[in-house]
Amino acid sequence: MTLTVDTVEDVNIPSGTFWDKTLKPELLDVVEEKAPDPQFKPDDTRIIVSTSKRSQRDFHKRFSALHIDWNLVENKLQSWSHLGNNLTVEIWFIYKETQLDTTNKSGITGRGATNKQLAARDKLIAQQEASGVRPVWKDVYEIFECSSAVCPNRGFSCWRKPGNKKHYKLDSNTME
Repeated sequence: MTLTVDTVEDVNIPSGTFWDKTLKPELLDVVEEKAPDPQFKPDDTRIIVSTSKRSQRDFHKRFSALHIDWNLVENKLQSWSHLGNNLTVEIWFIYKETQLDTTNKSGITGRGATNKQLAARDKLIAQQEASGVRPVWKDVYEIFECSSAVCPNRGFSCWRKPGNKKHYKLDSNTME
């Protein structure tokens, strides 16, 4: 889904400076405004530099997330600038949804309270991480996640009695 398409003309400052002072803050504002919930994270940045001179092939480069090597792009722009032709730079910022998968084991989306509870938990964890509060639910689930191959509750939360090591399945009321 494309959130916005913007054109900026006649940029006369180095690419890295333009990125730091103008483009990156604008990008972060657009993402926050247009896609606040569920949360998104940068995945790829794709840059295409082209010239109006037909004999030159376009320069394509992909970078991870927002980690762009602007020196590489700037070198290409400078090497083509003496040609006297128009240069065009296209930049695509690709974001992916960070919301956890709430489908059941067979791949069919579940229904009812469970998915709503998982979505609410994921949102709470994201808010706590963003505010600097240490989210405890991940620790709770990690402690009670049963990894025993012989457990009848495998794949669910489970409590093991210390004396006889018997496994007891935990439901959401017990977890809370």
